Amino acid sequence: MRMKTGKSKAMWRNLLAVGLAAAMLLSVGATANEPPPEIPEDAIIMAEPVKSEDYAEFEDLDPKIRRMMEVQVQAGEAWQVMYDALFEIHDDGGTTYPDNFAGGWLSGRFLHIALTDGDTSAYDKVLADYASIIVYEKAEHSLNDLDKARFIVSDALRGEGYEVGHGVDEVQNKINLEVIDLDRKSAAKIDTLLSAYVTDSKRMSLDSDNRGKSRAMRDVGIDESVFIVREGFEIERQVGLCGGDEIVEGVIRGNSFQPMTGYTLGACGTVYAGNGIDRKGFITTGHIKGISVGKEIYTYNGNKIGKVTHFSYGTTGGYATPSDWAFIEITNSNYTMTNKVYYQGGSPISVVGNDSDPPVGRKLHRYGISSGHDIVEVTERRKPVYDGVIVSVAKSTTKSLKGDSGGPYYTVSAGQATFSGIHSGEISGTPHHTLFIPPRDFGLFTVKKN
Repeated sequence: MRMKTGKSKAMWRNLLAVGLAAAMLLSVGATANEPPPEIPEDAIIMAEPVKSEDYAEFEDLDPKIRRMMEVQVQAGEAWQVMYDALFEIHDDGGTTYPDNFAGGWLSGRFLHIALTDGDTSAYDKVLADYASIIVYEKAEHSLNDLDKARFIVSDALRGEGYEVGHGVDEVQNKINLEVIDLDRKSAAKIDTLLSAYVTDSKRMSLDSDNRGKSRAMRDVGIDESVFIVREGFEIERQVGLCGGDEIVEGVIRGNSFQPMTGYTLGACGTVYAGNGIDRKGFITTGHIKGISVGKEIYTYNGNKIGKVTHFSYGTTGGYATPSDWAFIEITNSNYTMTNKVYYQGGSPISVVGNDSDPPVGRKLHRYGISSGHDIVEVTERRKPVYDGVIVSVAKSTTKSLKGDSGGPYYTVSAGQATFSGIHSGEISGTPHHTLFIPPRDFGLFTVKKN
């Protein structure tokens, strides 16, 4: 491990936004250069859902929590700079990393970068302004190899009849395999299969040697010990009864409107529709019941807000990345876009930036119409869950509730928010783990920032 020294300047990039007159959302704080604090057990703050459209005067956070968030601001900037400069993002949701990159995560005010060798030159070049907060770690396996291995192995296990979720633990340099209904017998069978998989140079090869001969995973250093097999849990989608500040789908019967299921609005912005046209509206969840292009979305009392023009849910919607989002174009002139999200206590604050793919260790705020405000910590990125949707995972001490889907995730600095994604669901179990979709997967959506 090596810590670099140097100066730090630069401000984290921004881009995203929020609200709607009848449904808005939340956010929290950040400031800088103090040693990382311990995270208190009581650091989770809940706010009751509110229906008021009043812009209450902003009330500052508890200083301990503000410090916890703010200490990560500069490390978050460094992550985004590295992400944009060195990672290759693919339309199908995949990512190609530098050959020696093994993972990255935030801890306190530092950005840790794990490498398989000592060549830091590419990172030193793009992160020169952040040299004092970069910590290099040594790891055995590249993130490219771990990504290839987890997809190959999980596909093989599904072929054996197992329902498997998978992800990379970038801190531990391991692959997590999460198996539904795992018991002692199935765990033993999977261990046997893994022993066979890592030596299979035909079906399970990650690459070829310099003569073009396929190599087994074990030949490139990936053996059974890299895989952590544990019990998986069903995904709970947060679709439920209407309540609080929400958007709904419903039906009109005679002269009355019957609301069906409620969701949380994520962030306002635009989608490029071609020919120089930007559609105005907002982003929310893609698992709206019966979703299709043209589906109408309402307020709880039956006022039509707009209609679905773009969406992605799993492999439906026409996008290469299996995801969970929808864009609702505002068609009712009584509703206008804002760049607001709800913060603790239900007070809205402004969105001024966008975090395209928050790193592991990043602490985020979350808001939903049912559970209110929460603080979570990112534990995994680019994780395919059981319906094919690619998500990020965040640890929470509280449970998300039905109706929270579509709600915003964000960081806060100096009383302003940086949008970081929308809520997709929760993995049941304890501790709670929420699932969110990062902005990199929102197609041609641009968040409103003013």
